[in-house]
Amino acid sequence: MTKTHGEDVESHPHNQETWNKATPVNRGNTHGAGKSSDPIFALTRIPSTPSTATSYPPNAVEVLQKSFEELKEARARDKELFEEAKEENRKQYEEKLKSHALTMKEEMLKEARARDKELFEEAKEDNRKQYEEKLKSHALTMKEEIVKEANAKIAEMFAQYTQQLHIPPP
Repeated sequence: MTKTHGEDVESHPHNQETWNKATPVNRGNTHGAGKSSDPIFALTRIPSTPSTATSYPPNAVEVLQKSFEELKEARARDKELFEEAKEENRKQYEEKLKSHALTMKEEMLKEARARDKELFEEAKEDNRKQYEEKLKSHALTMKEEIVKEANAKIAEMFAQYTQQLHIPPP
């Protein structure tokens, strides 16, 4: 069988011709098959020829029905346990997701605050520079105005002085 169908014994099909080669009628019992006259049955627990007269114990139907009902109940319990476990997993996942979302929110908030602080400091520095420039510009303008006013007063005073002395203006 392994020569014909490979090493995996589970995949071997039932092949009467191969069994006949392995266990010819004049050879005797197959090794390990005990005193069974049907070596296929000894190995697979399936008779090589189907029997028409299969006998069942008198309460076999009741036993099977009881087993079937027990299986149905066990399946219902298993389904209920599965649904409970599924709901519990959903709740745990939801909690983890909320926790992760809060952590992410806190991290994003920290990052946003840090960025806001940077932007505020940059804006403050830009405003300081602009104010200094305006102040310098204003100081120059004021200086020029003061010089103009001083020159005007000097000119006025000179005119008054020259009128008092009666010196003709140059």
